[in-house]
Amino acid sequence: MGEVQASSKKASARPDWSYYGWRIVAALAVTQTLGYGVLYYAFGVLVKPMEAELGWTRAQTSGAFSLGLLMAGLAAVPVGRLVDRRGARLLMTLGSLAGVLLMLAWSRVATLPALYLVWAGIGLAMSAVLYEARRPLPSWRCGFGAIARTPPS
Repeated sequence: MGEVQASSKKASARPDWSYYGWRIVAALAVTQTLGYGVLYYAFGVLVKPMEAELGWTRAQTSGAFSLGLLMAGLAAVPVGRLVDRRGARLLMTLGSLAGVLLMLAWSRVATLPALYLVWAGIGLAMSAVLYEARRPLPSWRCGFGAIARTPPS
C-alpha cells in the first residue's frame, strides 16, 4: 500500500520551474510564436490593405510572398548545415534582427520591385528563424529508418 501512495505522490509532483532549461523552452516558445506571426502570417493580414493602398493585384503581391517562401526553401539546407556546425543561437538572433529591419522596410515599400526584394530578404530571415530547434536523431532510431533497417522475420 505504501508503494501506491509513493508513486502517486511522485506523479503529482510539479516540475521545478527555476531550472534554467525551462526558461530556455519558454523563451523559444515565445520567440517562435512571434516569429511565425510576424514573418509568415502578417502577409495574409496585410495583403488587402496593401493592395488597396498601392493599387497592386493579388497575383502581384502573392508573387512576392511566394518568392519569400522560395528563398526560405533554397536557404534551408545551408542554414541547417550552419546550425549543425555552429548552433542556432547566433543565427536566430541575426535572423530576428534582419526580420525586424525587413518588416520596417516592407512598411516603406512603394514599388513592386522593392516589394519583391524585401520579401526575398524576409524569406532568408524566415530560414534563419522559423525551424524546429532540436538535435537530429540518427535514422536507425526513429521513423522510416527504423522500419527500413528491421530485418525481415
